[in-house]
Amino acid sequence: MILYGGSGDFGRADLAFLNRIPRELRDYAFIYQPSLGLPGNELDLTDVEWF
Repeated sequence: MILYGGSGDFGRADLAFLNRIPRELRDYAFIYQPSLGLPGNELDLTDVEWF
């Protein structure tokens, strides 16, 4: 799952929602990419509450 830093339609991304992630998404890699064309980094989800 790639999360972009912002968009023209929705503005800057708010990553606070990543504090709680449904268990169904546990096998996904969450990659934060600051903007299109820049390299992305996999997010550290060790402190996430899986529900």
